[in-house]
Amino acid sequence: MTTTTYHPLRGSDLHDIKYIYSETAVAFAFFGIQATLSIAAANALMARRGRSRWTLAVILSLLLFSLIELVGHLVYYLIQFPAGFGTSVEDISELLNRLVILNVVAERVNYVLSDAIVIWRVWVLWSDSLVAKGVLLVCMGGSLVGAIINTIWTVRPATAFQTAKSRALAITIPFLFTNAVAIILVGRRAWIYRRSVKQRLGLSTKTQIENILFLLLESGSIYCLVWVVYLVSEFTAGADTFNPVRIVGTVVHNISGIYPTIVILAVTHIGSTQSLLGTTHVSQDIRFIDSTSHPERTFGDSTTDAEISGQTHSNDACKSVESSSTRGLSAADRTELELCEIRRISSERDSLRSTELTTRDTLGEGL
Repeated sequence: MTTTTYHPLRGSDLHDIKYIYSETAVAFAFFGIQATLSIAAANALMARRGRSRWTLAVILSLLLFSLIELVGHLVYYLIQFPAGFGTSVEDISELLNRLVILNVVAERVNYVLSDAIVIWRVWVLWSDSLVAKGVLLVCMGGSLVGAIINTIWTVRPATAFQTAKSRALAITIPFLFTNAVAIILVGRRAWIYRRSVKQRLGLSTKTQIENILFLLLESGSIYCLVWVVYLVSEFTAGADTFNPVRIVGTVVHNISGIYPTIVILAVTHIGSTQSLLGTTHVSQDIRFIDSTSHPERTFGDSTTDAEISGQTHSNDACKSVESSSTRGLSAADRTELELCEIRRISSERDSLRSTELTTRDTLGEGL
């Protein structure tokens, strides 16, 4: 028969209870935010086709593991109240250990899935670069290894090397490095776009692709800042388990789920707005123009064979006029030469605009 004893609450007990209530309230608030955004993102993604179903699966997985962590987190504290505050002497250490393992694994899975989305969208931007893809694979591997090491160190009995600071470094450095590399690659791609496409089109306002790229840069920078704040909190919290600073670590996994969900929602909204304005979406894989050379026809061009034949005939006529001496040209030939130049510039601008549209669609599919 289980014996029941009662003890008066001390000041330290009240401090711990206050912390538990605060931490639980913050955890529920962030999960509510993530759930709301995930439902909205799911509705937006289900209206699309293609690779969006994989993105939807990842978003729902992030929400599922956040729910598992939240329930485990709540149960972890609830079963300690009787033993911790004097109403039961039943041994619950084994159950607590299992809950710790459940929570730790759920959190680390969220971190890895969030980084996988980051890696994927940057992969889409640099799908024509073996070096960039190699760097991204190394970063993803580092994040996975860091998560595994941190999980093992957290669930096993602590040793001299498994301090709170070393565990924080093992989980923070790989993910922080991965996201920093992603920011650099996105920034590089944004610079290439501005130099090679936007300037040649003579656009003075921000384009849709620019909005998406800058969204990736800004959101990635904020996410990196979250990891920095988490690392600082772990180093400044000290040995006190119920230090309010540690609440930051409670919601990092939720932020890992909120971060890609917000980006997906924003990109979907940008694409929907552009569709309402009558923009034609071109579904194809395309690379950014990386030089000022004349763009060639891509697989997604809708140019018909008759148009190609007409363009070929026109180009032959232009070459014939251009090969003639400028001084010997008649007024009609000079006019034809000017028209050839206008057609060449127009063709180049149309190709660049097609590149912008298809790149935007590629970004949308990748997110």
